Amino acid sequence: MQLTSRLAAIQHPGLGVTGFGYDANDNRTSIERPIGSATFGYDYRDRIMDETWQGNAHADAAIHSIDRERDPNGNLTRVCQIGSEGTYERHIDYDDLDRPYQFSDSRGLGHTIGYYDNGTRESVTDARGFTVRYTYDPANRLETAVVDGQGVARFGYHANGLPEEISLHNGTRTAYAFDRANRPTELSHERPDGSATRYHATYHADGSRASMVEGRGDVGRWETTYRYDINSRLTEWTRATPQNRRTTSLSLDRVGNRTYELEQGDGYERDRTYSYQPGHQS
Repeated sequence: MQLTSRLAAIQHPGLGVTGFGYDANDNRTSIERPIGSATFGYDYRDRIMDETWQGNAHADAAIHSIDRERDPNGNLTRVCQIGSEGTYERHIDYDDLDRPYQFSDSRGLGHTIGYYDNGTRESVTDARGFTVRYTYDPANRLETAVVDGQGVARFGYHANGLPEEISLHNGTRTAYAFDRANRPTELSHERPDGSATRYHATYHADGSRASMVEGRGDVGRWETTYRYDINSRLTEWTRATPQNRRTTSLSLDRVGNRTYELEQGDGYERDRTYSYQPGHQS
């Protein structure tokens, strides 16, 4: 059996090493960081069931552990999070078709979901009684979302089913365009105050992204260009903004694992090295 590539460690210059452990099924079972550690447990179907965090290993240092429960059909029914701020529990109930229809938690929050006969979502009602109702076109694509006391959000589509436009009741509008290969080329987001953010993407003949131009209104114009090796693996990108221009270069091993990363430009420089478990680089 061919082993998959598993990240074993990340070297952070001046900050130490982050190490990773795995079980026989390639599930990540541990993280060891200079500021803390974590362990993970799985069920017989390789679904994560519990997490234990020590120190400041978790992005939210207040979290110490997370436990999960599932019903006989494998549906997640309970999540219990224990931390320095106390215990938080979330419960999920399912209907006879294994569709989640009720969510509740220890803070008194939650919502209930209603469905049409064909399984599409009809409504969502929160703990306050606030409801959003949904309608669909003949192709079962979301057409409107009616928000209690706030108006209607409308959704439009291109002839091939890809999204074309989303219009909100407050005047916000988002539009999408695609090329003949159904790759996104344009995205514009217009706000009620008249400001807008726009994106334009180009592609190489093999489908890999060549560039991304972002018009960010008052923030200015950002442009990112991408370079690849002969195997179409990303090896470099350069981002130019009104503030700076930086290039990130990657070194890859023979199976494509990232082994080294260097970001530099305008007097700035940062690098990282990556290592992998023996037997997972071939």
